[in-house]
Amino acid sequence: MTTQPPQPGDPRDLQALVQSLTQENSQLKANLELVKQLADKNSDMYLNILAGLKEHLLKAESLVEETAELKKENAENELEIAEWFKRCSRAEAENTRLTGALERANSFLRSAYSVAERQGQRTYWEGFKNGLDKILLEQHKILYPTPNKPDTNETT
Repeated sequence: MTTQPPQPGDPRDLQALVQSLTQENSQLKANLELVKQLADKNSDMYLNILAGLKEHLLKAESLVEETAELKKENAENELEIAEWFKRCSRAEAENTRLTGALERANSFLRSAYSVAERQGQRTYWEGFKNGLDKILLEQHKILYPTPNKPDTNETT
């Protein structure tokens, strides 16, 4: 005997359809649950990623601020160093000037010692007096400089 396929309206046809739809519905519910679980996992993962990014951004902002402060401090230090170099340069120039004056005074003192050794004999007194005036004037300018008018003339 051959079984005839169910005809529209046949209860077997509806029962098979309901069973098929029920299975399909169950499968869809299972798929929906999987999708929800994946979405939750992805959501947690994305939230963790966002939290990490936020932490790194805050650290980056802090580093940018720190870098700006260090750049400002560096610029201030460079200005201070430049000022120290100027002071050192002026001190070196002053040292050179004073050393020259001291050498000239020492040279004159040696001449005076020679005059004393000779007890004034064979001495060109006019030249000696002019040399003494010159050295004394230079020493006076060094020891008692005019305020706001540093001595820039070197006596040679």
